[in-house]
Amino acid sequence: MQTSVLGSKSVRPQHGLSLLEIIVVLLIIGISATAGIRYMPKSNTNSLYQDARQLSQRFELARQYALQHRESLSWQAQGEHYDFRPIQPQAATLPVQLRQTTWHSRLPVQVEQQPKAQVLVEAAWLHSPLSIILDNGVDRITLSRTPYGQFEIMP
Repeated sequence: MQTSVLGSKSVRPQHGLSLLEIIVVLLIIGISATAGIRYMPKSNTNSLYQDARQLSQRFELARQYALQHRESLSWQAQGEHYDFRPIQPQAATLPVQLRQTTWHSRLPVQVEQQPKAQVLVEAAWLHSPLSIILDNGVDRITLSRTPYGQFEIMP
């Protein structure tokens, strides 16, 4: 692009970027970085996200077990661990992955659920809405059950 200085008849080609263009680029980079950091876990030393991912996989395994054996399971979180339990006492033995599992997070994990009823994994193709919130004081992650029984992890 050719520019000329006011009052000058000579035309000089422009080299490089103007100060305004550099400021606009830095502003865009700053906004993008801020938006990206907002959705990252606050700490990379805890493993709450790993717990959430493992819990969603265990719920999927429990759903497949319930469908295959036509049995409902309940899920309970108690202090430092959680587990799945058959509703019927005469039920078949559960796979090892569905038995008592300890949280990986070094910090205590608080569990909230919406609605506040017993969490059931039933032998059904459609499921009622459910949200499980894991909070260790540093990070907070929500697992939401879709109508088809799968869990999505949301920061």
